[in-house]
Amino acid sequence: MHHFTVSTLLEAAKSGSETDRNFLKSVGRDNLLLASGFAEGNTAQGILAPTMSAQKLSDGYALNGTKKPCSLARSMDYLTASVSVEGKDGHEIALALIPSKSAGLTVENFWNAPVLRAAESDAVVLNDLVVTNDQLVRLGRPGDAAVNRVQQAGFLWFELLITAAYVGIASRVIVEVVQENRGTAIEQVKLIASIESSMSSLGLISQELDHSGANPDLLRRVLLCRYAIQSALVPAVASAVELLSGMRYISGDPLIHLFAPAVSCLPYHPAGLRSTAQALIDAQSGELLRIN
Repeated sequence: MHHFTVSTLLEAAKSGSETDRNFLKSVGRDNLLLASGFAEGNTAQGILAPTMSAQKLSDGYALNGTKKPCSLARSMDYLTASVSVEGKDGHEIALALIPSKSAGLTVENFWNAPVLRAAESDAVVLNDLVVTNDQLVRLGRPGDAAVNRVQQAGFLWFELLITAAYVGIASRVIVEVVQENRGTAIEQVKLIASIESSMSSLGLISQELDHSGANPDLLRRVLLCRYAIQSALVPAVASAVELLSGMRYISGDPLIHLFAPAVSCLPYHPAGLRSTAQALIDAQSGELLRIN
C-alpha cells in the first residue's frame, strides 16, 4: 500500500507544486511510511473517490471521516487521503498529506480476521482535523485529463502490486510442496506453472508500464491479468495444502492456517470483478474486450 501511494503521488507531482515534489523527496530521504485513505472496503467504491469530507476554513480545511480498513494504520508516518475541496471552478479532487501525529487523528481496532493482521488494517478516524493548503496535492476537477492520468497510473500500480503480493503468499505454500517433495512430479509442475505464469504476466505489464506509461488499454489488460491470476491461485494453493498432509493442519502449522487462507482475500481488493466486467464491456460499446 505504501508503494502504491508513492507511485500515485509521483504521477500527481508531475503537474504539482515544488512543495509536492519536496514532500516526495522527504519520503525517500527520511524513510517515511505512507498509508492510503483512497477507498473503503465497499463494493464499487472508486479507489481514488473522495471518502473524507472537507469544510473550508480561513486558512485551510477541516477534515472529517473514517477510513477502514487502512493498512499501516499503526506504523504510518503520513496518511494520504482523497478529499473533495472547493476550487475556483467548483469542487476539485485533492490528496491530503496528513501527519500521523496530527490532532484529530485517531486509530481504532477494526481488523478481526485471523489472517493478515501484520498489515495493521485498522480504522483511521479524522475528527475536525485541520490541514493547510500546502498539505493538499490538487489534481483538478473530476473528469479532467490530469485527474484521469493520475487515477490510471495509481490504479495500474495498485493492481500490479496487490496481485504480486498475493502471488508471493501463494508461492510460499507451493515452494514448501516442492522442497518437501510432496505429490508426483506432474502435480508439482502444475503448481509451479501457476506461479511462474502469474509472475511472467505481471512482469510483462510492468515492463510496458515503464516503457509506455499508464494508458486505458494497459489498465484493461492489468485488470484481466489480475482476475486470471486470482482464479488460478486459490485452487493451486488448495491443492498444495492437500499435498502437505492433514497432520500439519492438526499441528496448527501457520503455513496452513495463515498463508493458505490469506490467498482468498485477493478478490476483496478494488475493483470487484462484477463491476470491472461491466466497465470493460461498456468501454467496448457492448462488445467483449478483444486482446491483441
